Amino acid sequence: MFEISESQYKPVGQDNVSIAGRTYPRVVLDTLRGAVATGLIGPNDEVASVYHRRIQHGYPTPSLNRENVLREALPALKRHDVWSRGRFGSYRYEVANQDHSLMLGVEAVDGILFGSREMTLNHANIVNASKNVDMRWGRGGW
Repeated sequence: MFEISESQYKPVGQDNVSIAGRTYPRVVLDTLRGAVATGLIGPNDEVASVYHRRIQHGYPTPSLNRENVLREALPALKRHDVWSRGRFGSYRYEVANQDHSLMLGVEAVDGILFGSREMTLNHANIVNASKNVDMRWGRGGW
């Protein structure tokens, strides 16, 4: 699976291109060419399926003023019992992958029930600081 960003500064080809009797958006072919060029896939590897979807506003885009806005917006929402969390709800892309999003939910519930601090939302530099090597196979874990 690939996700491709675009902006006015980084345009992406949306025109259609026909290859071997099939038509694909140029961005799909450019992405596959890039995957081959970087060695992510081999030139003879089979691509099992292609699904392309363009989402106009697919990502929250951080800005230089983001933290100032969030310092006001998230507490204002919370005062109305809205805990805006998850990949798009927190507007913190640095803690927005699947495991972060799960922990944002867990920590929000812990905050609601027990008043616990939300480490993932508020301390990305801590939760992303190191890898957990204690629970790896053969190193005292499992």
